[in-house]
Amino acid sequence: KNNLINVHKTDICFQDVALANQNQSISLNGSFSEDSTKESFIDVRDFDLQTLKPISDLDLKGIINGKLMLRDVYNDAVITSDFNIDELIYKNILIGTVGGEVLWDNIKQKLNINGNIVRINNEIFRLSGTYDPKDDRNPMNLKATLKKTNLEIFQSFVDDIFSNLGGYATGTLTVRGTAKDPIIRGG
Repeated sequence: KNNLINVHKTDICFQDVALANQNQSISLNGSFSEDSTKESFIDVRDFDLQTLKPISDLDLKGIINGKLMLRDVYNDAVITSDFNIDELIYKNILIGTVGGEVLWDNIKQKLNINGNIVRINNEIFRLSGTYDPKDDRNPMNLKATLKKTNLEIFQSFVDDIFSNLGGYATGTLTVRGTAKDPIIRGG
């Protein structure tokens, strides 16, 4: 392909820069620039998460597709993303098809987050809210809704605390705190 990376002062331009293997690809097009109107796109197509196994100890399976857009990266960065992971499996437990969208709100200076999980043709989990990177104590302000969610999908995340997690849950949770130390409460 005619791929190109061009660096001129503070501008970095990408044209058809891609990593590809068979039907999988991660490509980059656009510009990182001080010009706030210039955009760059990272496009992920049919990327098999098992490709990461040699460089990571995460036990993941699934196929990810999505797009990330960046604009005005040197000043008031604007970030949007839209992704989908088909049939995500973590530590041999089917999580489901995960979809999500993240949009940077320049006025509020927060990420708007929306996502869901569909497992065996039923939406079992929905997440919405914001992430404020300027708030050191409680950057997450999220609401999670569970709908007949099989609790086994959480087993791999709590292996060191609980074993044989089972049953179904329906309800609403609030998620505050940080990614490393989340505060989850029923609502």
